[in-house]
Amino acid sequence: MPMPLPLLMSSRVQIDGDPHFVVQLAKVHQNLCFTVDGRANDVLRLLEDPERSMQNGHLMGAPSKDGVEDRLRNYFDQLTISAVTGNSGDIMITLTLDAVVVEGEGRDTLPINQQGSVTRQGVTVTVDNHQSCWIELAAGVQFLVLFHHYKHPSYLQLAHLGFYITDGRGLSDSTQGLLGQFQRADINITVVKDHVDEGFHRVKKEQILARGILRWGSEQMPVTLQDKTLKDSVQKHHRSSCWVVPKTEIERLLGHSYESYVVNRM
Repeated sequence: MPMPLPLLMSSRVQIDGDPHFVVQLAKVHQNLCFTVDGRANDVLRLLEDPERSMQNGHLMGAPSKDGVEDRLRNYFDQLTISAVTGNSGDIMITLTLDAVVVEGEGRDTLPINQQGSVTRQGVTVTVDNHQSCWIELAAGVQFLVLFHHYKHPSYLQLAHLGFYITDGRGLSDSTQGLLGQFQRADINITVVKDHVDEGFHRVKKEQILARGILRWGSEQMPVTLQDKTLKDSVQKHHRSSCWVVPKTEIERLLGHSYESYVVNRM
């Protein structure tokens, strides 16, 4: 009988869109949002657990929005997940916009437009009718990949993949990567009530609801609470408040430069 997992303060982490990051901070029950401007054809290390798994994502370029031509737009069009399964050897899962390929002791291909499931070496991969894929690596390690397709695609709505760590309790404390480093991050946010300026009540696309200071280890930086449209499950997008990290502070939040997450291959 397997031992129950300890109740750790594990955050739910996801990357979806341009690419947009959302960290559901378990300790304070709030969302943290930020965007990383990647480069087309870069491969990013999303998660690296030396004891269990590694995830990489390939970025595809997209046209810039009208009026903001200097802002890069990129989306994930391919993800790879490699898992250490002990004596039975490693397993590799490759996800594209068309199919999921599972390679280990054999090779299986699951089209994304129909239901299907395969279990190899203790790893279960399931494609369901919501155009999503659930990946169970081990007890306490579960990922979700969403396949975003549009009936009437435009240059602002390109097909892409979203990657979600839905259960990371089984990941080791040494887990790193763009997403992995937030898995057990001890992040605190303090609301700043006496900071009011001209921009505080200005409404554009999102309304600033509050200002705060984010603290993580020795670092602290300003954040703003905004009303955002979030996609954090197979359900439809929904509105929710999110603490947004300004673009100028993202490298300090990550603790590393963008280039340090770029790897040579999938």
